[in-house]
Amino acid sequence: MASEAGHPLKAFLQLQLASDSSAVLHLPSVFSALSPDSFSPSPHLQKWTARVNSLVHAQDFGARWAGLCLAYRTAVLSKPVMLECAHSWIGAALPMLSKNEPLPNLKAAIRLLRYIFSGATDTPEFQRQLVTPNIPKYSQAIIALAEKQDDAVLKILALNTLTMLVPLYPTLHKALHGSLSSLTLRFLNGTAPTPLSSDLVKAASRLYAVLHYTGGKVGAAGQWRKSLDDTLAFTWSALNRLLSTFSNSAMLSYTQDEQVSGPIDQSLRAVENSAIPLVWSLGCDLLVSFVNW
Repeated sequence: MASEAGHPLKAFLQLQLASDSSAVLHLPSVFSALSPDSFSPSPHLQKWTARVNSLVHAQDFGARWAGLCLAYRTAVLSKPVMLECAHSWIGAALPMLSKNEPLPNLKAAIRLLRYIFSGATDTPEFQRQLVTPNIPKYSQAIIALAEKQDDAVLKILALNTLTMLVPLYPTLHKALHGSLSSLTLRFLNGTAPTPLSSDLVKAASRLYAVLHYTGGKVGAAGQWRKSLDDTLAFTWSALNRLLSTFSNSAMLSYTQDEQVSGPIDQSLRAVENSAIPLVWSLGCDLLVSFVNW
């Protein structure tokens, strides 16, 4: 255990976290210097949690971001401190998801709440008092963010968070099944003319693959079967749509075996000879991508 004189929390409180602006400036160094030993019992631990709570509830955007990051780091390194402070952190972070917060704050709030809600599944009283009332609100807020925000990283974070929480709390997400399904299909149905990133599509696919958990022990199998049937139907529809994009007519205007009346357009022949191999190659790439999908 660190001595009182050289306790890391004491040093951070007196120097790096002495002011809100200093906390923002020195956050990376404080974040990396913290360890589980930093949160061993000491007189400075209560002062630390008070300072973190102060930052989380601060008026300044940057200070709130620093507070959310420090709260997350504290929760990761000390479960007892997380359980003690969770009520305050949830009360501050959850409303942020419905406000006009900067992207870094939204991402930090999502990560903090995700860790709190997934890090104490073995504590029934904590589950009853904090998780059960707040998980539906949290997931609904994340769904709204994934739908309205343009930032791809935030969308992926939201989708991955829901993918983690749905199997953990299937009953609490039962009422959100329709919204979750609509969210995933929004990304899986594709966009034109600009395609979605593969990372975003994969994140949506992972979420879609766990939605059957919301059916519970009785309905999960039926929901899984329905989602599988819907996916196969969509795949066949997409394949048929691809097949309709080209005709069965010959790609060459004429071949050497054909008798042609009149002059031969050598420039057209040259263009066809140069373009057809590329068309074949692109067609093969498209089929490979379709099969892998």
